Amino acid sequence: MASNRSIAFPAVAAAVLIAATACSSAPQPAQPPPAGEFRKETLHFATAVGPDDKTACDVVGDLYTPVDASAAHPVPALLSTNGLGGSKEQVAMYGNYYAAHGYAVLAYSGLGQGGSGCQVYLDSPDFDGKAAARLVDFLGGVDGIAFRDAAHTQPVTSPDYVVHDRTDHDGHSGPHDPRVGMVGGSYGGAVQFAAAARDPRIDTISPMITWNDLSYSLVPNGTGQTSGVSTAVPGAPKTQWMNRLSGGANCRAGMTELCGLRDVVSGNGYPTPEQVDMLRADSPASYLGKIRIPVLMIQGEQDTLFNLNEARASYDGLRAQGTETRMIWMSAGHSVLTPEPGSKVGVVDPALNYWDSRQSAWFERYLRDGDGDTGPRFAYYRNWIPFTGDPAAAYGTADNADVGTARTMYLSGDSRLIGDRAGALPGDQTLTTGPGGTALSWTTAPADTALDIAGIPKLTVRLSAEQPLNGSVADAAVVFASLYDVAADGSSALIDGLISPARITGLRDPITISLSGLVHRIAPGHSLRLQLSGSAEGFDAPSAVHRLTIAAGPDQSLVLPVVGS
Repeated sequence: MASNRSIAFPAVAAAVLIAATACSSAPQPAQPPPAGEFRKETLHFATAVGPDDKTACDVVGDLYTPVDASAAHPVPALLSTNGLGGSKEQVAMYGNYYAAHGYAVLAYSGLGQGGSGCQVYLDSPDFDGKAAARLVDFLGGVDGIAFRDAAHTQPVTSPDYVVHDRTDHDGHSGPHDPRVGMVGGSYGGAVQFAAAARDPRIDTISPMITWNDLSYSLVPNGTGQTSGVSTAVPGAPKTQWMNRLSGGANCRAGMTELCGLRDVVSGNGYPTPEQVDMLRADSPASYLGKIRIPVLMIQGEQDTLFNLNEARASYDGLRAQGTETRMIWMSAGHSVLTPEPGSKVGVVDPALNYWDSRQSAWFERYLRDGDGDTGPRFAYYRNWIPFTGDPAAAYGTADNADVGTARTMYLSGDSRLIGDRAGALPGDQTLTTGPGGTALSWTTAPADTALDIAGIPKLTVRLSAEQPLNGSVADAAVVFASLYDVAADGSSALIDGLISPARITGLRDPITISLSGLVHRIAPGHSLRLQLSGSAEGFDAPSAVHRLTIAAGPDQSLVLPVVGS
């Protein structure tokens, strides 16, 4: 990987925590009182990163230590870093809370941000993963890493009060294996996968609102998946997000790769194969197979950058290989940072925030060897459930993520979306792709009872083109699928801002498009509208113009994951 690769994501107010397990050597961690005093000191860490370990970086971090932690009464550790564009201060709430509850917490600024040296990378195991592993060395008792100054002239002795494990998760024993978990959201979420893939001493991770495959995050294609959300053909670029991430018209210094990606897609309408490979190589999708420790994932339902499909792809991949994995879909995400009523980002409060209560129980189980309940395998927030007090009342729970029962709706030639296959009328409808593309829509009758959707809808259509597609990415037809909630007065709202592009290179077979996952109630009197368009706000308009025809009728369907009925 070239040393000038960098990318940035916005600082995210929400962040995460983690926990871990392995055989541990005596003495066991002390059980502290519910809240206690702690001390905090700012340190600088000498790290060597990159494929050849020749890139030297100064990482700045704050070490939070319970005052009663000692070699005789050791405590487990948490490692926390920020969402990109932030700093160690962004995750100070984890240091403040968990240090008061018996954890040593090292909150650090990620590479290239918040006072840390070098540049921002794509959460590469060779860069960000190695930097995190160096901090694990420090927590495990390795000296010569920590200093009081950025020039690394005033050394600090490594801690002797962190619980040690007998073996790491590869079965190897060593003198510097701390009981440690990781925390963080967005960039600080994906770095956990990178670090755990590199360092088997890390015992558990709890990534929040993060990605599975950056090529899908930035250039999503809802059809032709090869694995998870990954596709052989790139989709439609998220121009709006790319501009925000790169700093708009004038690209920020150090954003070479993202600016290059933006420039290429603005000319071609799609990235080069080398750019896709670069994005995917530094994504969890490429190294999930190395993650064998317990994972508690948390994703935002209101997130147009890293949608629920990405969390589901990681969740499915981890569970398929036998990794202990649980998943929570919370309200807030990159698009809307406001959490559910009564909850609050920026603080750790298990009584206030459902995800905090789940994480604190998770840490007790996997960092302290507790035997408490870590909660259901899957939980999803339902904004239509009123509650006071315990926010858990608004969460649906299940043993797996397939909570919805498939309900098939058919696209009728008279623009209705109906549940009766026999009632779907034939009738050709045509849309145009490209700049200023046109749109088609199908709408249900007003609901008699609430229609609750939780999961990933799938649209299957047969398309024909006025001019045959030649099979190339450049000549592909790009369409955008979206779902709207239509009120009784006829006004409509795009559900959670979610739009799902599909780049189609051939039309011989039915096309199935995985829409962005959602959790939403269509209230009584409201209707659900499916829209298929040739362009969409926030995305690069495809340069290839095609006239596509949908022969509406029983072969065209939308499958909804419906819960509660």
